[in-house]
Amino acid sequence: MITTDCLVSCQKDEQPLTELAHYEIAFLFAKTPQQLNLQWLSTHPDLLNFLVAGISKRPRNLITHVQRICLCYQRNLSDHLYGAMVDLFTVLDGHADDFCGRLLDKVLPKLNASHAYLLNQYLYDKDIVTLYMVQNSFAMMGKGLLGTAQFITKLAENDAHVALINDPLVLARDYIEYSQFQEAKAVLESAILETPAHKELHQDLLELYKSLQDVRGFLSTSDSLAQQGNPFPELWSELSDFFSARKML
Repeated sequence: MITTDCLVSCQKDEQPLTELAHYEIAFLFAKTPQQLNLQWLSTHPDLLNFLVAGISKRPRNLITHVQRICLCYQRNLSDHLYGAMVDLFTVLDGHADDFCGRLLDKVLPKLNASHAYLLNQYLYDKDIVTLYMVQNSFAMMGKGLLGTAQFITKLAENDAHVALINDPLVLARDYIEYSQFQEAKAVLESAILETPAHKELHQDLLELYKSLQDVRGFLSTSDSLAQQGNPFPELWSELSDFFSARKML
């Protein structure tokens, strides 16, 4: 893969489109990045609906899926972006794992935690129902994939799994399993300030700070907890002593 500052890249002997310099890399197209026509992103009227209509008519047109994802990414449309990712994954039907994984890694910052969890889980278990375990009106490709009775049965079987999606500890541990440490840290930091009495949140976050040697994050969260009353000061003192002994504080 060629690392550039573009969402859409090209091979060594080609130059990325200059209009896309504000994107991050996610895709690698072998010969013809120009085919994406991504200059439309700033010129075509009502582009998002135009792309959605195009996917509806030609669902296997990968270029249109990519254009839609790029647009949602650029405009920070988190729910639209999840719908676009779901539609692409649905059409690919368990194929192109490397492509899907590389793409998901790059769009994660624009997704909420629940959506990111479901997309990661789908890449792991290849169960199409996983992608539809939270309601999203922007995903179109799931309609008709499963009969109503079959779909309801599958959702009923996954009720406990659905409940776990909103558990920050489960989300963070899943991120860690996929080596997405910054995402895990963000989930734990947010959760620990909302529910400081949850001891396991403290333990997991402190272990993450220790593994990443993230002194800045440790100090910031420690200060925030001190202001509202830290219920487990001994845990935080232990890591503080660890950093101090290594002259990191």
